[in-house]
Amino acid sequence: MAGPAVAAAPLYVGGAALAYGLMYAVSPDFRAAHTSLGNAMAQGVSDSYGQIKDLIFGDEEETSAPATGTNTKTGASTDTATGEARCPAVPYWHFTDPAAGKTILAVRAFYSAKNHFADRPWGPRTIFHSVFISNPLYVDKPHFFVQIMADCTVPLAPGQSWGFVQEFIHAGRLNERPPHVTIVAAGPNIFPEQPGWENFPIR
Repeated sequence: MAGPAVAAAPLYVGGAALAYGLMYAVSPDFRAAHTSLGNAMAQGVSDSYGQIKDLIFGDEEETSAPATGTNTKTGASTDTATGEARCPAVPYWHFTDPAAGKTILAVRAFYSAKNHFADRPWGPRTIFHSVFISNPLYVDKPHFFVQIMADCTVPLAPGQSWGFVQEFIHAGRLNERPPHVTIVAAGPNIFPEQPGWENFPIR
């Protein structure tokens, strides 16, 4: 059941963003509930990812994180068959260049001394000027994304925070290990920009 949902995820997410954008254009009430077209489209992306997560991993109740510096959840149940913690999966986005992204998809793993993930999907300009701090060394990296779902057994430690984007860091290689880590979507970064970043240059 998860296979078709995963394959259709990018199309579904893009369609949801466009649908929310259309609602913003035609509905005064919808405009009143959103600060901008970009905000409405981002909400469509967020809602659709939540629905995909529920479809793949089940609609489990979120639990709060303890003050330990990691994203480990409290109140997680235990799988009686394996003894491993069971807890809700959380989405993260890794932004990179197309070549590196395709390598990740081919080997189903992230290779680096530290792998960096963001907790929000935003367009290339927003990602370049916020996450990559406008560094010309990373000029190609905002253009491709790999999105994972990771549960509380995966040690992702909070890194920098840029107001609307929180960074998480995984030390060393990170393999896809269903159901604890699953690559659910990847492709060119066509997410809407954070309002205010639409016209910022990348180069």
